[in-house]
Amino acid sequence: MEAHELSFPKSVLEETENIELNKENFKFRNRTLGISIDIPESELAEVAFWVYENPDRYIVSISLSDPSEFVPVGSLTDQEAFLRRQTDFANNVEAPLLPPNVSEELLALTPDERKPTITINIPILKKDFSVNEPSFSKTYLQTGARLNYFTAEKGFSDPELTFNKMLNQAFKVAERLNHQRKSRRLLKKLDFFETWSASKGSQLRSFMQIASTKSYFVLQELLLLANTSVADFCAKYGIPVIYKNYNGVSKLPVKKLAAELSEVMDRLPASQIEQIRHLVKINAQAYFSPSNIGNRRLGVRQYLKVTSPLRRYVDLVNLRVVNALASQEEFPYTCCELRLLCKHLNGDARIKDIREFIQSQCVDPVTCLV
Repeated sequence: MEAHELSFPKSVLEETENIELNKENFKFRNRTLGISIDIPESELAEVAFWVYENPDRYIVSISLSDPSEFVPVGSLTDQEAFLRRQTDFANNVEAPLLPPNVSEELLALTPDERKPTITINIPILKKDFSVNEPSFSKTYLQTGARLNYFTAEKGFSDPELTFNKMLNQAFKVAERLNHQRKSRRLLKKLDFFETWSASKGSQLRSFMQIASTKSYFVLQELLLLANTSVADFCAKYGIPVIYKNYNGVSKLPVKKLAAELSEVMDRLPASQIEQIRHLVKINAQAYFSPSNIGNRRLGVRQYLKVTSPLRRYVDLVNLRVVNALASQEEFPYTCCELRLLCKHLNGDARIKDIREFIQSQCVDPVTCLV
C-alpha cells in the first residue's frame, strides 16, 4: 500500500473538521432498536440488527450508519472515497474509506449515543417463511449493546441479558434462512467482507475462529437477507443502484491480472497456491453494474451491497439510494452516472484489490467478492 493512501488530503480534512451532530440531524428520525456485533478490535461498528416477533410474522430490522448528510455526492470527501473504493488493510496498516473523525467519531454506532441510521425492515411470514417487500425509514439508534463475536456468545445463554431472547429468536430465523438456501443449493457461506472488515491490529487469519460462532452465523444470514431484499426491491421498481453481478465469465484482462499477481503469488506457500488461484478466478468474474444480470455465485436473481457504508464506496452509493427511498426524495444518481462509477470500480482498481487481498494472507475458502 502506498504511503500517500494512508493520510487524507488537507482539503478533505478541512471539509470535515467542523462536522458535528446536532438536534437538526435527528429532527425527522424515529428511534430504532439494535445491537451491533463486530470483530474485537473494531472501532467502526456500522450495522445493528433486531428481530421482532409478531403473531404471524417476524420483522428483521437492519440499521445502517448513515453518512449521506455528512458526505454529500460530489463533495471533496466523496471524491476521495471514490478513489479509495473501500477501507484497505494490508501489511498491518489501515487506509480507511472516510476520515476517522467522520467514520469512527461521528458515525460509528456506540452504546448510549444517538447516531443517524437508515433502517431496513424485512417481514418474513411465519406460515411459509416467505420474505415480503422491505420498508425503509430514517432513524436514529442508541445501540443496546456493542459486542464482538466472542462476547456476543454469552448473549445466547445468559437469560439475564436484555437481548438474550432476541438473540435466540434471531438465531432461529437465521437457521431457517440458511436451510432455505441450502435446500435451493445456494452458496452456504456469505461474502467474507460482508461481516468482516479489517480494523486496527486485526489479523485476517483468525477468521475461522469467528466463523464458528453463533453470532457470526446470525449476522451473515441477516446481512445477506438485507442485501438481497434491497436488490429485489430495486430491480422490481427500476430504481437506479449498483448491483453485484457474477456470471462465471472473467471481466478482467487475464494476462494483466497474471502479471500483476505473479510476484505476490510466488511468495505464498505451495499449499495455498491452488486455493488462492480459485479465489482470484472468482474475483475476476464478479463485477459491479447498474444493469442486473444476477449473481450465480449466490444463486439469486439480483444482489447488491449496502450493509457497509463506512467501509465500501459501493455500499455508500447504494445507501444514498435507500436514503432517498426513505425520504421520498429524488434518487441521487442516474444509470449513466452509476455506469461511470462502475467503470472505475471494475477496472485496474479491482486488480489492486485482489492483490491486496492475497497479501493479507487470508486463505479461507469463503470468497471476499461474492
